[in-house]
Amino acid sequence: MKTLRDLFRHYQIANERVDQEVMRLRYEGVDEGFEKHLAKCLPESEYPCDWVRMLAKPIGEQIKEAGGFQRVEVLGPMGIGARVSFHCYKNADDSIENIQVMTVEPCLSEIEESPLCVVDFTTNTGRYAPGTTGEVNGLNHPCRPIDPSTAGEGWLQYLS
Repeated sequence: MKTLRDLFRHYQIANERVDQEVMRLRYEGVDEGFEKHLAKCLPESEYPCDWVRMLAKPIGEQIKEAGGFQRVEVLGPMGIGARVSFHCYKNADDSIENIQVMTVEPCLSEIEESPLCVVDFTTNTGRYAPGTTGEVNGLNHPCRPIDPSTAGEGWLQYLS
């Protein structure tokens, strides 16, 4: 099973390939329609290259398998933090009140080893006043880095 580190490395490599191909196309004089060219010459596993498809969805699949969930919805990205929520349903007919949830966002700090952080909704820093953009986007809830070696059952510790 791929770890978060493995998934992120695949994403980085795909991004590098897309960048190289765009540079090649520009060198050849192609000024527009990159998407069409990229879709033809890059493998489906690498293009389009976005973190939700290449990181979040495989993580959702691992959570589903490890937790024995009937369904895991991967929702987002949302808001300033580009947060993605995983809604995990044990039974197909569970109501929203009976699900387990994990919300992540990209770690933007160069200090952190991990590409993703989990949002801690149990803590409210109060840094942003009610009604402000920061408060509405959930920025009063701090994030903590996810261990890059997380895979399979390791994801279950982050669900609430």
